[in-house]
Amino acid sequence: MRKNWIKKSLICGIIILMVGASVVSAIYRNPSINSTPMNQGNWLYVGESGPGNDTNQTRSDWQIRRGNNSAGRGSLDTEHHNVKAIIEERPSGNITISNPYPTNGSLDISVEPQCNITVNHSDGCGMTVSWYENSTGSWVQRQTNGSTHWYHADWSYRKLITIDHTKIPSTLINFPVLVSLATDANLAADAQNDGDDICFVKYSDNTTKLNHEIEWFNGTSGNLYAWVNVTSVSSISDTKIWMYYGNSVCDSQQNTNGVWDSHFGAVWHMQEIDAVDSTSNGNTGSDTGAPLIAAGVVNNSVDFVPTDYISVGTGASIDTADDNTVTWECWINGDSNAGDQVFLEQSQGSNSWNVVLGTYDADVATNAIKWITRDDDGTGRDTVTSEVSITTGSWMHVAGTYNNGTSDNKSIYVNGVLKAYTTAGINNLRSGPTTATHIGYGGDFGPYDGKIDEVRMSSNVRNASWINATYQTIATPSTFFSTGGEQSLIINGTYRWIFTQASASATMYYWKVAVNDTYHTSTAIYHFTTAPEPNQPPYAPSNPTPPNGAMNVNITSDIHWTGGDPDPGDTVTYDVYFGESSSPPKLVSNQSGLSYDPGTLAYNTLYHWRIVAWDVHSASSAGPLWYFKTVYIPNRPPYAPCNPSPANGSTEVSMNVDLCWSGGDPDSGDWVTYDIYFGISFPLTKIASNTSGTSHALDHLLYDTKYYWKIVSWDNHGASNMSPLWSFTTQTDSTGPIVKITSPIKGFLYINFWDIITRKIPIFITTFVVGKIEVTATATDSESGVSRVEFYIDNELKANDTSAPYSWIWLEREFFFPCTLKVIAYDNAGNQNSSELKVWKIF
Repeated sequence: MRKNWIKKSLICGIIILMVGASVVSAIYRNPSINSTPMNQGNWLYVGESGPGNDTNQTRSDWQIRRGNNSAGRGSLDTEHHNVKAIIEERPSGNITISNPYPTNGSLDISVEPQCNITVNHSDGCGMTVSWYENSTGSWVQRQTNGSTHWYHADWSYRKLITIDHTKIPSTLINFPVLVSLATDANLAADAQNDGDDICFVKYSDNTTKLNHEIEWFNGTSGNLYAWVNVTSVSSISDTKIWMYYGNSVCDSQQNTNGVWDSHFGAVWHMQEIDAVDSTSNGNTGSDTGAPLIAAGVVNNSVDFVPTDYISVGTGASIDTADDNTVTWECWINGDSNAGDQVFLEQSQGSNSWNVVLGTYDADVATNAIKWITRDDDGTGRDTVTSEVSITTGSWMHVAGTYNNGTSDNKSIYVNGVLKAYTTAGINNLRSGPTTATHIGYGGDFGPYDGKIDEVRMSSNVRNASWINATYQTIATPSTFFSTGGEQSLIINGTYRWIFTQASASATMYYWKVAVNDTYHTSTAIYHFTTAPEPNQPPYAPSNPTPPNGAMNVNITSDIHWTGGDPDPGDTVTYDVYFGESSSPPKLVSNQSGLSYDPGTLAYNTLYHWRIVAWDVHSASSAGPLWYFKTVYIPNRPPYAPCNPSPANGSTEVSMNVDLCWSGGDPDSGDWVTYDIYFGISFPLTKIASNTSGTSHALDHLLYDTKYYWKIVSWDNHGASNMSPLWSFTTQTDSTGPIVKITSPIKGFLYINFWDIITRKIPIFITTFVVGKIEVTATATDSESGVSRVEFYIDNELKANDTSAPYSWIWLEREFFFPCTLKVIAYDNAGNQNSSELKVWKIF
């Protein structure tokens, strides 16, 4: 941007000449005396002149400032003056918007398209491009690119850094803020690989570059640790600064020494073993032992064991001899929380400390962190203890201040918080000479074990706000400041915006761009229609039932799955592949349901299945190959006994019969036994148990009797089954018993006188009985058995007997007449037989 200074001495006024631009002149008067410098006094607004309205003011002298688009500033100084004119040259060129994409009225545009436009300003001015969309029925601004207020056109990008004022206890001047970014894709893509083009600029004027030091930058990830001297950090309102980058040809923009104000005697970031001093005082150290570089609270740190230390000399900027004010601070990460450790120390002779930060416990016997000084009052060491011990493995900020001034004070801070102080016995620190300053060592006392980072020594007393903000800018950078999105410098060219709100298919959308150069705005409105939503294949079938790999699945199980389609309105059908093979056959095509009944499956069998989903557009999605295994064959009870013999309901069954039946078990390998129940009344009697055969012999059954029977089968697993109740009736008895008179018998004489004289004499002719006689008979029946035997004399019943031996005492007297003795035997079926004998009975 050109700067155009007009110098003109006038007696009565000022003449403003402009070529090819619009000019506005603001006229001010300074009533101070003529010798008042131009930058002093009270300037009073007089009036304004614009295009076509040049103003002549009767003033002795004018200061004219002229610039194009606020890029030029200057002054016109005459011998005597008390009037000035501030003149702004405004761009008069045209803004054109062209090459839109999507083109106006275009069809079949993909959803959420990238919208492009080309902008051109005939004067080449910086511009802003604002993007709007009207998807909801009203215009909504979605994005703005660029700025008309830019630090320098050679830098293409910037981000706004906002420092949270609530983190600042009181306003700080020339405070070093840590800009810490773990990763930043924009920096990685657009900054120089070594970060030389990164610079920081005041937000208020977008002109003043702030001093900064880059402690570390990784051009691949955008990881940045940069210290920025912010000239004023407010505790009342957020402080803003710009971070500019994207200049591929510039040299480094750093001013490392300028970051640290004149009170800093030394600043060691501990990036290197030798502790390089970032101030201009050059207090770079040298190491003893073998300290190592380790991860720090800010990038690197130095890791010490008790035999390691770094000597940083006794330069004037860090020599505390005879000083009245001092601030020391550092970050520690201890491997031990023991007492008698020293982080920083300055001594005057061997083991004669002047200033110490550490846990040295010879004076105050605790392992708390302490601030130890020795002043000129002639006494020993003066100690202020924080009552806070080292938390091993954690980073801690430790600071000590010493003030022998109008307000005597010696204080110790831990993690930004005041922990202890004293106002008693404070004088100037002990006079020299100072002989050594060490990081991580205290002579024969106080060897330190752990890491140290960000060590600083100041010649003044840093106040509590400074120390607290120092802690927070390092410990919690994510809350100490925030980083805005990347902004681009808009000059003539093509710019883009993603229209994320254009998310529906087959829908008309409107978009608008407004390009502004501060004084002029050009607007263009476009519309497009998104393409119909492309068909999406159906969802791949999922969530199988039985679950994939399931075991012991019931043989009557159906298979189920979930499906569907992401496109509303699409219907889905399914092909079912099912079988024992790992390439199962297709059993069903184009079914609409989400289940299938494969019928009764085989026991202990591995089945494979797959479902293929089809939509109405012939797009398909196949589910994975699933499998399951059915249960092992469960024990089944033995067959119910059947096929009885004699057949159920049989008659005329023999008295000696075999009961027979059919049995067995459906499960191969099972064996079966049988219990036999039999009888003519209930409950039936178990007449045999655990017989393995399917027959049982019976004999001597009763004639013409109905018998009942049943069989219970048992397998070797304890399962049983029972036959129906069967019956049969035995045969009818049609043969009478065999009967025979055994006494008297033919051909004998029987004599019995009063049981005194008894004789049986053969006479061979007939049978004679004298006196009484016991008539006996035998009767047998092999079928139904003998029921009774009856005794008759001449067909007159005289007696009966129901049990063998069958007999009757014949006492009746006869008078030598022949009688017919008859015995009739009856069986249980009612059949009878008889035997007769002719007998002569006397007396």
